[in-house]
Amino acid sequence: MALSSAGYFLFLAVCVAVYRALPARFHDEVLLTASVAFYIFAMPRYAVWIMLYALLVWVAGLFAAPKGSGKAVTTVAVICSVLYLFFVKYAAPVLSVFPGELEKTRFFSSIVAPVGISYITFQSISYLVEIARGNIRPERSMVRFFLYLLFFAKVTAGPIEPPEAFLKELHRRHRMRPQQTAQGLLLLMRGLLRKIVIADVLAEGVGAVYAAPEAHSGFEAIFAVFLYSAQIYYDFAGYTDLARGSAALFGIRLSENFNHPYGSETIREFWGRWHMSLSSWLREYIYIPLGGSRCGMPRRCFNLVLTFLISGIWHGASLTFVVWGLLHGVFQMFGVLYEYVRRKRGTRSREGATTAAHLLRMLRTCLLVTFNWIFFRAESFHDVIAILTRPFYGMGSLPRSLETMGITAATIPMFAVTLLAIRALDSALIDPLSKETTRGVPGTRRLAFLAVLTVWTVFLVQSTMQGESAAFIYFGF
Repeated sequence: MALSSAGYFLFLAVCVAVYRALPARFHDEVLLTASVAFYIFAMPRYAVWIMLYALLVWVAGLFAAPKGSGKAVTTVAVICSVLYLFFVKYAAPVLSVFPGELEKTRFFSSIVAPVGISYITFQSISYLVEIARGNIRPERSMVRFFLYLLFFAKVTAGPIEPPEAFLKELHRRHRMRPQQTAQGLLLLMRGLLRKIVIADVLAEGVGAVYAAPEAHSGFEAIFAVFLYSAQIYYDFAGYTDLARGSAALFGIRLSENFNHPYGSETIREFWGRWHMSLSSWLREYIYIPLGGSRCGMPRRCFNLVLTFLISGIWHGASLTFVVWGLLHGVFQMFGVLYEYVRRKRGTRSREGATTAAHLLRMLRTCLLVTFNWIFFRAESFHDVIAILTRPFYGMGSLPRSLETMGITAATIPMFAVTLLAIRALDSALIDPLSKETTRGVPGTRRLAFLAVLTVWTVFLVQSTMQGESAAFIYFGF
């Protein structure tokens, strides 16, 4: 069930109504019942296995401890979690490269990774590790722990919530305020704008080019590369808005996952703004345990490359994902080496750089990220080469290429109005659990923005009712 679908909003409305109608002592049970029902609907075949896995992690957490046998329990549980993730997500692709009958057996060919398995596993690992580090105590309530792993708003594609922060949210919930509801609805509206009006419109043309690169012109290949950068951002940022907005209606705060990543001046800064919950997880549980930046420069570079290699493998078993992760690691490695050389030479800092210099660095980083998205989106290296070489076989007609990509005379003003509406929401949005209501938007402008948003919401509801929204890109990870 896509979070941008009419069915999900009906499900969410029923959950909110029941949640607010019942006394607070039943709230956790209501949310867990809704989350289990949501997962059964999404993956009925694997729901029991996911529940069993969650139960085993909860039990392991009760026996985990910083020292002695508790530390051994944590180690075994983390290893089992990694092996479980590998089995359901990578066993079939890995075995398929070996000749013989094994790859043809029904057992391995029928394995399908459960929805959200990567996010569930990562959160399980962070929970167990934080207990072993002595930073949190085991959660005694099985209901609350299951909510930590399976809360329906975030189970399919994150954010990857730190256990201490999310479990504290479950313990600290209090009487709902109107401001929380308003902020939750604003987040839901912004998520719909990003997903349905921008990402889904771009998806058709981008998908057509990547499905058969040889059949398209140079212009179409170039447009597909750049438009995919926009598509994946608005798709995933839209999902995060919908997840955070849904949670806010229950008084739960979820982490922000994006902070204008394409405005970054370096690849390192980009990863501090893109999928921030995953970046934090990789830093906390892979990069720092490897030694982080506390070791010599060669080891630091190795740690960076290995961390992003693991990130690439996490996204998928294909070699294209491996290259995508490696390239990001190499880009960061060169960035670290460049800064190291600058400090050795006593070169002045960037604080005194001109606006043009800042813009050039932003453009450079954006182009590097966009180039790397080719490996992320393409199905194979053959498609990567086809995309990169299409301009050498002829650029084709620009008007026809724009039409093929779905960019028409009506699309541009539609995008412009949508971006203005998103900007209006950016101005009105604050912390969903804050006592404040809005900030920095004069009354007359606020009325104008609300008028635009109301009209656009009607359009979105009509579009949603006419057909299902495209699946979120990160549902596949």
